[in-house]
Amino acid sequence: MSAILKEDPPDLSETNRNVSPALERIVQHCLEKSPEQRFHSASDIAFDLEHLSGVSSTTARATAAATKPRGKLLAAVASGLALALVMLGLGWWIGRGGGPAPLAEYHQITFRTGSIGNVRFTPDGSMVYSASWDGGEQQLYMSRTDDPGARELGIKDAELLSVSKGGELAIRLNTVRHGGFPRSGTLARVPLSGGTPREVLENVQDADWAANGETMAAVRYVPENSHWRLEYPIGKVLFDSINWISHPKISPDGKWVAFADHENPGGDDEGSVAVIAADGSDHNVDKKLSSGWTSIEGILWSPAGNEIWFTSTSTGIAESPRAVTLAGKLRTIANVPGGMWMEDLRNGTVLMVTNHIRIGIRGVAPVGKEERDLGWFGWAQLHDITPDGRKIIFDEEGDGGGPHYTVFVRVTDGSPPVRIGEGSAMAI
Repeated sequence: MSAILKEDPPDLSETNRNVSPALERIVQHCLEKSPEQRFHSASDIAFDLEHLSGVSSTTARATAAATKPRGKLLAAVASGLALALVMLGLGWWIGRGGGPAPLAEYHQITFRTGSIGNVRFTPDGSMVYSASWDGGEQQLYMSRTDDPGARELGIKDAELLSVSKGGELAIRLNTVRHGGFPRSGTLARVPLSGGTPREVLENVQDADWAANGETMAAVRYVPENSHWRLEYPIGKVLFDSINWISHPKISPDGKWVAFADHENPGGDDEGSVAVIAADGSDHNVDKKLSSGWTSIEGILWSPAGNEIWFTSTSTGIAESPRAVTLAGKLRTIANVPGGMWMEDLRNGTVLMVTNHIRIGIRGVAPVGKEERDLGWFGWAQLHDITPDGRKIIFDEEGDGGGPHYTVFVRVTDGSPPVRIGEGSAMAI
């Protein structure tokens, strides 16, 4: 039973060289681990076999009828909206096998305008999140998944990092930005019931409680050499790099730590999904399981610990949920219009955050009277302006800009921009 659920069968061509490639593809399709990857009905199998064997369409339809079953780097933000969504049914869909998969259901929890940080389940199934609503300061809130209301926990200027099985929060205080997406601050612990946070460690970006609720993994910034370190438990360095890393997640059995290796020191969230042995046997060598992503945000372990779930995209910023095994076998869980960031999982329910953000450029031409929007696709980064103020150069880094970004020059009178080509803008 374990082999059926977890291991891939050998190719038919290994044992029988006379098997045609077409038949082998049909058999492999039938043996997919995920129900969504298999044939959905006997008629689908009959259709493929008909083309393979030359069976008449009449015979194929009769056979099908007899066996038919009955039964998805901020600069100047022109406007922004952050919403926390709960995806109901997705955990069942991607975490269990056999039988028809139910459709994923989406349930919106927050409705206010502002920015939202991390979201985590509590042991009793409620959720805690950090947010800055309506221009206010960042603080922690508690809510239920079936109620759009929320109460303040009284912890200001804090980013939630993780929640232990005993209900203790790991939070980040006094956050400092490093340019782009990286952050660091003071790691602190505080009971979910409230109290004064107890400071633990400086220069921490992310942290994750282990399943035992006692130890944590942490990503730290080292000011002395501008390196980023992955530690588990805290104090034991598993990985050290000049490139920034994020989203550490300890496997359910405590043997592995997954993380996002962004492979650049500049703060862009591109990169790979990586894993490293928790006992340090890899000696600072991470195993990259899935690479080449333009953006990676959010990493989780499947309940069985045999897959790492993450949200990513190969172009733009619209991340969709994906899964990869420790052997590097990748699959797409869902394509979500606009993108979502995976946050936490509990009993078949996935917490995800979707951000509706537009970054623009606004200015007034030298002889103009009205302020104009001088961006183009919605994620415009201004890099230079001519001394007379008549032209600007910028790049578009969102979905419209493509995987390698696109550079534009635009006259400030509002006339359409001129596309220069792929890449990042520098200067005029």
